[in-house]
Amino acid sequence: MLMVRLLFLLSLFFVLPQVGFSTHNRAGEIIVEHDGECGGDGNSNRVCATIITYTEFPSDAFRDSLLLEWGDGSSDIVFLTSSVPVEPGINRNEYKACHTYDGPGQYIVSFTDPNRVGGILNLNPPNSIRVRFSVFTVYTLTDPNIFGCNSTPTLSASPLTRACTGETWSHNPGAFDPDGDSLSFEFTTPRSAPDSLVPNYVLPNEIGGGPPDIRQLTIDPVTGQIIWNTPNVRGEYNLAFYVISWRNGIAIDTTIRDMQIFVEDCSNRPPVIINDVEEICVVAGDFIEFTVEATAPLTPPDDEQLVKLIATGGPFLVDNSPATFVPESDTIFTEDPVTRIFRWQTVCEHISNQPYLVAIRAEDNFFGETGLSTTKTITIRVVAPPPEDLDALPDEDLVTVSWENPYICDTLDGSLDFLGFSVWRREGSNPFEVDTCVTGMAGRGYTQVADRLLEIEDDRYVFFDEDVNRGRTYCYRVLAQFGRRNALGFIFERLESIPSEEICVQLPRDIPLLTQVDVTQTDPTNGQINVCWIRPDVEALDTMINQGPYRYVLSRADGQTDAPAAFSFLEEFVVQEFDEPVDTCFLDQGLNTQDQAYSYRIELFVENEPEPIGEAQPASSVRLAGAPTDEANQLNWTELVPWTNSEYDIFRRDPGGATFDSIDTVTDPSYLDQGLTNGEEYCYFIRSVGSYNVEDIPSPLLN
Repeated sequence: MLMVRLLFLLSLFFVLPQVGFSTHNRAGEIIVEHDGECGGDGNSNRVCATIITYTEFPSDAFRDSLLLEWGDGSSDIVFLTSSVPVEPGINRNEYKACHTYDGPGQYIVSFTDPNRVGGILNLNPPNSIRVRFSVFTVYTLTDPNIFGCNSTPTLSASPLTRACTGETWSHNPGAFDPDGDSLSFEFTTPRSAPDSLVPNYVLPNEIGGGPPDIRQLTIDPVTGQIIWNTPNVRGEYNLAFYVISWRNGIAIDTTIRDMQIFVEDCSNRPPVIINDVEEICVVAGDFIEFTVEATAPLTPPDDEQLVKLIATGGPFLVDNSPATFVPESDTIFTEDPVTRIFRWQTVCEHISNQPYLVAIRAEDNFFGETGLSTTKTITIRVVAPPPEDLDALPDEDLVTVSWENPYICDTLDGSLDFLGFSVWRREGSNPFEVDTCVTGMAGRGYTQVADRLLEIEDDRYVFFDEDVNRGRTYCYRVLAQFGRRNALGFIFERLESIPSEEICVQLPRDIPLLTQVDVTQTDPTNGQINVCWIRPDVEALDTMINQGPYRYVLSRADGQTDAPAAFSFLEEFVVQEFDEPVDTCFLDQGLNTQDQAYSYRIELFVENEPEPIGEAQPASSVRLAGAPTDEANQLNWTELVPWTNSEYDIFRRDPGGATFDSIDTVTDPSYLDQGLTNGEEYCYFIRSVGSYNVEDIPSPLLN
């Protein structure tokens, strides 16, 4: 709430600009880094701030020092620590100082300086020179004993870029948050003071008019990629945007970058980046390699144009095993095409909830030492590897789940800690394919049955599941768990691996199991359902203890239900010896299968006992419903079964037809049948395809 209120106030304040005396500031931002001890009894309130400016040089207004406001009522004269030429007549300058706050809080770290350069078309024209230049960073000094330490993102790409009229311009700031916080991006208005918007500002694409399709200016809120399609008036433009850091869903920092775009009337097309990679998701430990090629499209009579290809972003800034973009010699202008190779040996320390952004920039030398550029953003997600070699061993009233020890990422350097494992269980299988872009188990139908588990037995990690019932199928998956801790050891951010492969078991099966509830005839009075089951496993039943007679009792209930009280006796099948032949299917007739579903239960009684051997698992028929729409029919169906239906075959009989034909197979219990003729009657049935996913039980189960 504090961040929202703060940004709202900043957007409302407005004062008149003060007059400057010489052209000077073009672009800049402020980076704030935590510099104290991260918790404990030491000084954890110390930070260092770096003002970065891009200014004309030489200039009468060139500063060897600036006034930095810390946001707590104090300020410091900050001296120049670095000044490097980046373009003819423009230097990149750094001013750095450190400060100790009284305690955690949110502070506006800022500086204001007369003045901006003249001639900016979209900022107080024609008197941009009379407008002050100001940037700020809203910085949250966190309590490291609760939330860990905090530093603002770094922006690795230059804020000075060039464009030609009539050609698409793109840019990416190459943002990287050293704490692993997530980032978002949005346009804002440049400032003449932290609480003052510059006067008479419009976005660059508002200059010059033209149809909307050539005036689009967008910023991707996730990657920060900015695209202007297209500039149509030559001149200098300023563009400002926020880089917002988020931790646990809370905006904790906001950095404003004020950048400049030089647009020329030129007959030149920007370079072309040849690479089809958009998103990469890998398991920590994987090696990433891809090739990027850049060319400089020639516009006659230009036949001497050179190009360079660079990459910036988080993978190059990590402490452990940073990425490379080789050969390094291609950071200078050279003949095109230019080919460079991105290589990154990922390690466990790179595991993050947030993707790494790689900004690839190709630039030509159309203007001599600079030129037009094209930027492409690639996102890389590094996830924790799954636990391997999952196994499950059933006993009478227990399932022992075990997996490989050691786990590949159980020892880490840095702020990320390995916490242990969580175990997840469901009745029946969900054999989904593991996606390296998706961690955790949300939405998969599993329930967590163990958390932060580290128990070892026989040199394997192990979990003992005692909350189980005989005859039921249990399926397990395991996740590795990680966390970022504060100074007191409390976790302020949790991370999970991708899921392990699934393992399914069934406790000793001493009860019969239903395998089929199949509607063979649909009718309001003469409907039929074929019900089948399999007998218990003889070894699990132990016929020396459980002797005959063996009585199989089939019960039925209206609707789809597993409530015991809803079932009524239907039929029984009795044998004296277990291995005697006995019916395991029953055709239930005289039903209203047109208007309702039915559920069935099969139970085994031994030695004339009044109670069955164990709890039976009911199963229902598949119930199909349909609703017509314009030239389509919406189909939905339900079932209540102890096995897992993995797919459904859809059959349709067309108007006037005599047979049902298969039209599709789906995995979800719904289907929209389109391209039909209004006013005609279409008939359907659904065939479910399922399995218990346990050996020795028939599969697939078709109903």
